[in-house]
Amino acid sequence: MNPFLKAQRERYERLRSNIAALQDAATRDGRDFSEDEVRQVNEQAAEARTLAASIEYLTDEDKRAEQVRELAARLDGGDGQVRNLGGGEADPYGDEQTGVPALMPSRAQVADMFRAVADGKPLRVTTGHAGVDHTRAVVTLAGDVGTPQTALSARTPIEPRRIALAANLTSEGVSGASGAVFPVFLAGAAGQTAENVAKTEYFNINPGTAAPKTLAVWTDFTRQASSSHTAFEGRLRQKLAALVAAQQDILLCAKVLGTTGIQVQAATGDPMAQQLLVAAGKVAASDVGQAPDLVAVNPADLGKIMGAGVGNTPPGELAELHLTLHGMVVYPTTAITAGTALVGAWRAASRLVVGMSPTYMLDPYTQMKSNIITALLEEAVDLAVEEPSGFVNVDLVV
Repeated sequence: MNPFLKAQRERYERLRSNIAALQDAATRDGRDFSEDEVRQVNEQAAEARTLAASIEYLTDEDKRAEQVRELAARLDGGDGQVRNLGGGEADPYGDEQTGVPALMPSRAQVADMFRAVADGKPLRVTTGHAGVDHTRAVVTLAGDVGTPQTALSARTPIEPRRIALAANLTSEGVSGASGAVFPVFLAGAAGQTAENVAKTEYFNINPGTAAPKTLAVWTDFTRQASSSHTAFEGRLRQKLAALVAAQQDILLCAKVLGTTGIQVQAATGDPMAQQLLVAAGKVAASDVGQAPDLVAVNPADLGKIMGAGVGNTPPGELAELHLTLHGMVVYPTTAITAGTALVGAWRAASRLVVGMSPTYMLDPYTQMKSNIITALLEEAVDLAVEEPSGFVNVDLVV
């Protein structure tokens, strides 16, 4: 125990004993407190109240210190080996990070949603973080789930395309939508130094902030529509998720383009694919130390970029649409202005900041007189651009 905390507790108990002794003496003598006793009681009670607040604070500090000691003991199993608190032997201080949150709930979650609608119960569904396999979280339902009354289609949940998934971004959750502070690493260089000469310092690190923005969409539908249209639930969730995904792309591109320190490349008049190759080289040669993984382009420029002179997935036009160029994913999006492109090492240079994972809510009560149900999908995200030099804003048209 903290010795200062121990001393304060002992002093607090002495004050309580002194006040109790004065009360007992007055009771025993059948009298009220004298003026001197009133003064003593008031002074000691005031000191005891001050000590009580200090003791409460120090007790919490002592508990936290004990928890740290316990965690340290669990991390170090006596053999100096660091252990993962959640099981296994992964280093908790390693580089493993969480994947992108899923915008689509699982079919089981949607089934619970519409069972809740049939039973007239409110429901909130929060999806989990989606890695490569797009795993989902468990549904939390207010009340018991009744017997299914809605005919559900066999539609398989499909995650809508978006930059965060195409670039395989890592993500970091923050408390609520308050935001996060992160380091921004700007230009620097190492140096060759002779013996007894001061080594080269890297000092160009600035603070950056990411405040998750709420992306949301809602719709009204009738209880009859949810029960009579067999494909309704699948189409509804797919539509809401796609709308939020498109808005997420707009947010991420705007955040990168508005970041100080990204590279800029003026149009040269060369073929667009050739200009993008130059930009890719700039990213690869930047301080981020990684090749670019995705280039965002406007759909209107796609034909000029991926023309007949540029190889695509064989056998040509009949192949599935997997667009790659110079090793990068070519990502068409209206979030990029026509005649420009955004080349980046997205995964290495940025991270998705999640204030609220994608959340579906159903409200069957507010408009129940009209037999109308409201469905809402929302999330809160932002992008932390930690290595601005890992992006190049390219003008493609002179």
